[in-house]
Amino acid sequence: MYKRKLDDWIKSFLYYTRNSEAPTIYRKWTAFSTIASVLGRKCYLEWDCPTYANMYIVLIGPSGVGKNTAMWPAKQIINQLDINVASESVIREQLINEIEKSTSFHLDNGIQVFTTSITIFSQEFTVFIGYDKRQLIMDLTDWYDCPDLWRYSTKNSGRNILNNLYVNMIGATTPKLLGSTLSSDATGGGLTARMIFVYAQERGSYVAMPWLYKLDEKLKDDLISDLANLISPMQGMFRLDNSFIDLYVPWYENPSNHKIFPGDFFEGYERRRPKHLLKLCMVLNASCSEEMVLTKREFNEALVLLEEVEAVMPRAFAGIGESDISELIERITQLLIKRRTVTYSELVRYYYNDADGEKINRAVSSIVTMKRARMDRKPGAIDYTLSYAGNEK
Repeated sequence: MYKRKLDDWIKSFLYYTRNSEAPTIYRKWTAFSTIASVLGRKCYLEWDCPTYANMYIVLIGPSGVGKNTAMWPAKQIINQLDINVASESVIREQLINEIEKSTSFHLDNGIQVFTTSITIFSQEFTVFIGYDKRQLIMDLTDWYDCPDLWRYSTKNSGRNILNNLYVNMIGATTPKLLGSTLSSDATGGGLTARMIFVYAQERGSYVAMPWLYKLDEKLKDDLISDLANLISPMQGMFRLDNSFIDLYVPWYENPSNHKIFPGDFFEGYERRRPKHLLKLCMVLNASCSEEMVLTKREFNEALVLLEEVEAVMPRAFAGIGESDISELIERITQLLIKRRTVTYSELVRYYYNDADGEKINRAVSSIVTMKRARMDRKPGAIDYTLSYAGNEK
């Protein structure tokens, strides 16, 4: 009988990648996606409809903060497993064909069940969904809920039938590329409501000589072994312990937990927030146990992790919207978080390629109105000092 090598797969993965420059928040969600890839459609929660562990995760932040660095170790691990991974750059029809060919089966109460499961692992997410792949975006939206049957017909190529579909996805991009790629009807609702955007502004650390910190090959083997021999064979329904129910019910019935962002941009996400929480609970449970019983531990951990990512999620959409200064507002805010104070003359020098004085003043006025900064100006002076008023460091 196989004996678990790691007490907690996720914590072990974080330790394995501890010398990475990637932000910890990126490495966490990469680990969650890896487990979700392995669980597949074999494991579920019986809810209003079966809920599976698949997630659509997008690591997002400026260039060079470590998005691909976070994903690389997970990709190396996944490549050692029997996981169907989609091509990096693919047209819609090719992706559908790849999914159809990924058919596998498992036994559920003695009954042979065929599934089509695939993981999308895209280090250039905007390349994957493209600038003109509206139909692919609609397909991804459909696939999120893991339909029992999905058909696709073409005039010349016949019909594709995907049975018991399971699509798990992790990608990486920048706010600017995200804004230029997704159409207005895909943001706020639609596809993005089903995604968890994991934002980081800075690298997690600076490692000048990474070759001095070789990855622990023994730990890598243990990570692969537990995925292959413990987590992958898991199947069936997750059950709820009373301690989970005692926390989840009052949380769900509190309306404030369904409205966590100002405005209506995130309404689609907020409606699916409980489902995001449940998916994360399943992943956290599989990381430590094969018993498939959700307890207060999973609920509490999942809620903390979800709130952590939600606190910075709006920054992922800094370049999206009808306002011509939304991106500038976010860039100035990030500068203030880093510098704490900045003068108007410095802002003009920093952003003269992107904005004139009038646009900068409008952005500053919005930041002050939102109480994210204070403005100090001496009587009669043109220049002024902007001081950050938030708590973030």
